[in-house]
Amino acid sequence: MPQVGNAFVGDQHLIRKVAPTGATSLYVGGASATGGYKDGAPNTALFYYTLGIRVDAAGDVFNADGNGIGAGNRIRETAAGVAGAAGLVSTIAGSGTPGFTDGTGVAASFSQPAGIAVDGAGNLYVADSRNHRIRKITPAGVVTTVADGAPGPFADGTGTAAAFNQPMGLAAEADGTVYVADTMNHRIRKVTPGGEVTTVAGSGSPTFADGAGAAASFNQPQGVAVDSTGTLYVADTMNSRIRKIAPVGTIGELRVTWSAPAGAIVNVYVATANAAEQPTRSCNTATLSCTITGLTSGVEYTITVTATNAAGTSPASPPRRQRRTETDRRRVRTPSLSYLGCAPLPEGGREGEVYAATLVSPPDSTDTLFVSP
Repeated sequence: MPQVGNAFVGDQHLIRKVAPTGATSLYVGGASATGGYKDGAPNTALFYYTLGIRVDAAGDVFNADGNGIGAGNRIRETAAGVAGAAGLVSTIAGSGTPGFTDGTGVAASFSQPAGIAVDGAGNLYVADSRNHRIRKITPAGVVTTVADGAPGPFADGTGTAAAFNQPMGLAAEADGTVYVADTMNHRIRKVTPGGEVTTVAGSGSPTFADGAGAAASFNQPQGVAVDSTGTLYVADTMNSRIRKIAPVGTIGELRVTWSAPAGAIVNVYVATANAAEQPTRSCNTATLSCTITGLTSGVEYTITVTATNAAGTSPASPPRRQRRTETDRRRVRTPSLSYLGCAPLPEGGREGEVYAATLVSPPDSTDTLFVSP
C-alpha cells in the first residue's frame, strides 16, 4: 500500500519509519548489530549501510546498500507489506563486488552507490559515487549508464563528455529528468532523459554564496530534492544549510522600498523593473513600497522609481553605468528621491545607489532578492 505521509530514514544498518505524528519505529533490518547482507523477511534481512532511501508510488522502499566494501554495493528493495508494514527484502541490482559493469540484476556492479531517485515510469536512478557515474535501473532490473564520467575535471556535456566528482544525491522528475548533487564538484547538475548534462547552480568553489546559477556557491552538497513546481532543495553539507533553487522561468514578484524625498508631497510613486529581452513590469503606490509582479526568476532586473505630485513627475532614476566590474555596480541620480534601492540596504551599500538585482526564488519578496554590494 502507498506510504502516504510516512518518512523513511537510513540509520546505519536499519531503515526507520517516521509517521506523520512523529512516531518513529523500526521498519526493516536490525537482526544484527553489525549489519551484513541477507535478503528475505524484514525481521531477518541484513544491510551493510542504508543510503539514498526512496519510496515509489506503490509504497515500495528502495535503498543503496553502499558501504563500498564486502557485500555492499547493491540496490535493495523492501516491498510494501500489509497495513503499512514492511514486506520482503530483495536485491534488484548489484553483484556486491565494487566495480563498474552494466548488466541485469546481480550481473551489474556498483562502487559505493549513494543517492537513489525514482521517475514516473518506475525507473530507478543511482548516484554511483565512486564510479563517478549516474546509473539507471529499469523495472526489469536492467542497469545502464545514463551519464558517464571520471573524477574531475568538471565538464558538462552528453554521455561520456560529462564529468562528475563523487555524486551523492539524486532527485528525479516524472519524465526522467534527474538532478544531481555533484558533491566534490560543489555543483547541482541536471541530466536530461537523453543524457545531456548541464549545471543548474554552483560556481565550483567550496564556499557559500547565494545568487542565480553560477553566481551561487555550495560546499559539498550531498542531497537534493525536487517538488512539483520544479523547485530544488539542496542539503549544502559543509555549509550546514538547506538551499532553495527556483526554476528559471518561474514567474515571481519583487518588493521594492524607498525613502520619501525631503520637503516634497508625493501623490504617487511608480517602481519599474527592466531587463534585457523581458517585458517591462511596474507597480504604483502612494506609500513607500510596492510589489512588482510578473517577473521571471533567474533574470537580472534594474529597478527605477519616479515620484509624481501637483508640480509634475520627477525624472526616472535611469542607471548610469560606471566602470564595468564583476559586480556590475550601477549608480543612479535621483533628484526627487533621497534613496532608491531594495530593502534592506545591502551590506556596504549607500543611499543614492541602486544595485543590479536577481530574483531567484519567488514569491518570498526581499528574502529572494540578491544584490551586488
